[in-house]
Amino acid sequence: MNPAPSRCVPLAAAALLILATPLLAAETRVLLDGLRAPVALAASPNPAGGVLIAERDPAAVKLWSATGGDRVVVPAPPDELAAGESTPMAVAYLSEQAFVVAWSSVELQRPAVALYALQSTGAAKLSSVRRLDEEEAAVAAPMRSLSRGARFLYAVAGENPTLMLKARHNSGLLSRFRTAAELSGAINALCESPQGYLTAASGGAVEFFESDPTAGQPLARYETGLERIWAVTYGSQPRPYARLLYVIGSAQGEEPAEGLYRIDAAVDASGRPAAKATPIVQAPGLLAVAFGAEGEALLLQAGESGGGRLLRVVQEL
Repeated sequence: MNPAPSRCVPLAAAALLILATPLLAAETRVLLDGLRAPVALAASPNPAGGVLIAERDPAAVKLWSATGGDRVVVPAPPDELAAGESTPMAVAYLSEQAFVVAWSSVELQRPAVALYALQSTGAAKLSSVRRLDEEEAAVAAPMRSLSRGARFLYAVAGENPTLMLKARHNSGLLSRFRTAAELSGAINALCESPQGYLTAASGGAVEFFESDPTAGQPLARYETGLERIWAVTYGSQPRPYARLLYVIGSAQGEEPAEGLYRIDAAVDASGRPAAKATPIVQAPGLLAVAFGAEGEALLLQAGESGGGRLLRVVQEL
């Protein structure tokens, strides 16, 4: 733990240190198989809205729902982004009908996002394409992570420095991005806590920032016992009185165990607040996690030869 100001421990405790009910290892069920190099997913805020899945081979975005199955809603990158070389990096819903995709290309010199609107026909209409200028992002690197908060869309771009970016969203529209913080270390993923703080994954630790972290220093840092974390999110429903924090990462050891972990409260040898990673689903190749509007946990898993699957955790988390 590496708190900055003295008030950081109670702030971090409010966002992280929750005494959760013990949980046995959970099982998963395959919702969709045969994905082609999946990289990211996003769950709709509408229970009937479905799950967006970004794929790289070929570059496309699919929409899956329990009632409608799967269909391609974005068949190719926008022409404005050198479509033949572009690949999706991240995807996020802005509203029930609008979503955003972060694109990467060897020809792109700036981070780029494309906004889409879901149509009644089942397709998605391209609303706009934007390359971020230097005032929005001071790095020529794609966004590696997108996460929708209550008022802002958050993104991570670049490494050494790593930029935490934010843009206000409203009714499916997106404002200009601005740099919320510039960090010397690497941030793999970012999300908004239920209390409005920013929760980031850095190595095998979770860090907490103010919602507008101008100083670029975390309020608190907690080692989880994991070697590396590459996805972080909160459950969509209180369990039982607060939304819990989940990550995808790998545990340390001779045979690192990859999987979905819940970050629980703990106390270290000195009696100070700490964190521990409780294994929920042990499975290789997990890429991303999202929670549906009704609390269901969804996992994206890479398979052999570039394939992949969409999984649902059977138990209620």
